[in-house]
Amino acid sequence: MAEILEIMQRDVDHFIRYPILGGSTGEVCAASNAVDDLSGSAHPGGSEPPAPAASREPRRRQPQETLDSHAELIAEHHLEPSIEGNAVNVRVGLCGFTMSMQVYARYFPVVEVQSTFYEPPQDATMRKWLANAGPNLEYTMKVWQLVTHPASSPTYRRMKRKLDEHDQPGFFRDSPGVQEGWRRSIECAGVLSATAMLFQCPASFTPARENIRRMRSFFERIERPKARLLWEPRGPLWIAERQLSLALCKDLDLVRVVDPFVSPADQGHSVYWRLHGPGSPRASYDQQQLDRLHRMLLDAGSCETAYVLFNNLPRVDDAKRFAAIFRKTIQ
Repeated sequence: MAEILEIMQRDVDHFIRYPILGGSTGEVCAASNAVDDLSGSAHPGGSEPPAPAASREPRRRQPQETLDSHAELIAEHHLEPSIEGNAVNVRVGLCGFTMSMQVYARYFPVVEVQSTFYEPPQDATMRKWLANAGPNLEYTMKVWQLVTHPASSPTYRRMKRKLDEHDQPGFFRDSPGVQEGWRRSIECAGVLSATAMLFQCPASFTPARENIRRMRSFFERIERPKARLLWEPRGPLWIAERQLSLALCKDLDLVRVVDPFVSPADQGHSVYWRLHGPGSPRASYDQQQLDRLHRMLLDAGSCETAYVLFNNLPRVDDAKRFAAIFRKTIQ
């Protein structure tokens, strides 16, 4: 898959949800803004800052605790459970704001906020979203790029706050920049009652030993929120090291996020798929590809609500056609 340095910003991502097998009629779901950094930007030079002494040893949550917390957050939004008998729900999503948030909220029960990746909005702004959209909209969000992206990433051109030499952002470092990024992300998740937080890594975050050490250290020392933690590794090296990424997700209690057309889906695991376009973000999925995606989703065998997010530019039509497949399934 060819590298893409930047995908244009979208202010709001929205989803369309339909039951896969049986269940009630599908509802459309809704959203916030997003950009995906597929860059392979080089690792910035400089030594690691000394690790501050931990005030206390954080407690690692067990996988069942994560599932329970996620179920509690879903319940707070009065959403349907993931499974009803043999019915599995899927939420099909769009990356990009295509209508006002008020209109979204009339139809769509979930939104993945992307602006938290570039530079998190003010609490007052997010509270306006909550007021405009109403109490039943589910929020997921991307973690601030200070946690995942090095200073050389082109995505920082969109951030008003200027980096300095003390920040040392990205790659899960134990640094002031990463600490600030995680702290503010947690605050945003609290305001939005976010049910999931996405760590999207650039292709330059390779499966090198030092990167894995930093990643393990980060997730072992942080205080875990109620929201599920999602991780999207990027680039061909991680595709080749699929078993390593699965092992990391198991050890660190993360949901592995993939584009199933690029990296094989994980049967029996939580489904949070992000579709970046067939070979290019400007390309549309043809009907044969959407039918294949439908089969892959059924074969995934997830026992939880599945999330499928279209992140290509012609995403609206693609998502509508994909959603139509499920409407035919339940008729």
